[in-house]
Amino acid sequence: VPVLIRPDASLPSNLAYFTDDVDGMYVLGGDQTVAMQVVAGTLVEEAMAAAYERGAVFGGNSAGDAVQSRNMINGYTAGNGYTESMRMGAVDVWTDDGAGDLTRGLSFGMPDVIADQHVFEYGRMGRSLNVALEHGLPVLGMDAATGGVLTDYTRLGSIHETTRARPIQAAGASAAWAGPNDTLSARGVAFHLVPPGNFGFDFATMRPIVDGAPVGKPDIEGRSYPAYATPETAGPLLLAGGIAADPAGSVGKRFVSLAGDADARIVVLATGYAKSGEAKAEAKAIASALQEGVTAPVECFVADQTTAAATAAAPIGEPTGILLTAPDRSLVAAALAGQQAVTDAVRAAWEDGATLLADNAAAAVLGSRFIADPISPDVEASAMEDMLVGGVTVADGLGWVAGLSVQPRLLPDQNWGQALRLAAASPMPAVAIDVDTALEVLAGSATVRGANAAVVIDGRQATFGSGTNDALAAAWMVLDTFTDTDVLAP
Repeated sequence: VPVLIRPDASLPSNLAYFTDDVDGMYVLGGDQTVAMQVVAGTLVEEAMAAAYERGAVFGGNSAGDAVQSRNMINGYTAGNGYTESMRMGAVDVWTDDGAGDLTRGLSFGMPDVIADQHVFEYGRMGRSLNVALEHGLPVLGMDAATGGVLTDYTRLGSIHETTRARPIQAAGASAAWAGPNDTLSARGVAFHLVPPGNFGFDFATMRPIVDGAPVGKPDIEGRSYPAYATPETAGPLLLAGGIAADPAGSVGKRFVSLAGDADARIVVLATGYAKSGEAKAEAKAIASALQEGVTAPVECFVADQTTAAATAAAPIGEPTGILLTAPDRSLVAAALAGQQAVTDAVRAAWEDGATLLADNAAAAVLGSRFIADPISPDVEASAMEDMLVGGVTVADGLGWVAGLSVQPRLLPDQNWGQALRLAAASPMPAVAIDVDTALEVLAGSATVRGANAAVVIDGRQATFGSGTNDALAAAWMVLDTFTDTDVLAP
């Protein structure tokens, strides 16, 4: 039915398609804003609604999925995208305000559930969270190349193809927007992973379904996090999600302050790079950025296979602050093991009271477990593959801090799937840290510092399985988000 501009939605030739024997209607992808500007409040929308009420099946992909909820995600607001998706006002939602409202989804769409799509492929978990908490409605997210059947607006099942559906529950969660960028700070958000197989979800009771039976809600309000244990004499430990793009930003400033401000003696160590030249350039750039406000020269060096161990360990000396940066989680563990003298010197200085900032892959490897895969050149394809069995490599970390498993660069690298897999594979919650953000760990407590969010994914009370497509299934995972100065506690 060629309804491309608004006058098309009143043409008798188009209305003639909607006969009483129509069995199904399907809306293709594109732009849901354009779609609803064309059909909202028109004769074609009335004809579609009448066919639906007579029993015609309705379906759609991408934008054709978005229009299926009356309260419709219209996209990101100006200047925002998936990297800003957890900020207040980053997502434009056309709410259904009743008769006469044309800025909404289809009139016969889901009344009490909001649809989202491409949720892992395009890194839209943050967008779904933001919408669910702001509007108080569950969000049904479908991934790319994945479909499902929703019956009577409530019962989800028959998931098929590549990955899974992902319902997020807003009821029972708390939310505020705080920090430098008004970022979502939420507690107790329940969500579920529904792959192909004997899995489903009932929006009437807000219960996941496994093998035809509902899975009861665990006591997620009674949770506590494990203590983040570090050696008693150790200095502050900053685990950063990626600060190389702005080393002198809020996390870098906090590091310098903890290291002694103008009197700080700082060493920058780069390791786990594919090329020594890149490591040297980045170490030099970080040192230069931190130099402002510090009297003593900020030293920098590289620890890799080309560096003699004695030469590399000597500059560490007795610093008040060490910044350890590594970009590649597939290389960092071997790089540190290959320069054991340097690794031991860094640890000794930290345990003697120096402040240690571990950035990106270095933050991941210092925890209990980590995803030891490199950043994919195709983050969208990788984000979907991460959800499949064998899609990620979970490795043991160095365990310098107990009770933590860390996933860096959450939003820009669309690492939601990796964080979920890390939480599912660990006996502790996983902490996904966004760029320009860090966890400050000291004396068993962790405090968020920086511009964006840290997200804790808690699977300790969840029920896990796998779909017929080898995608991870989960009932009752819980998510908490934290912003600047928040102490990690559920």
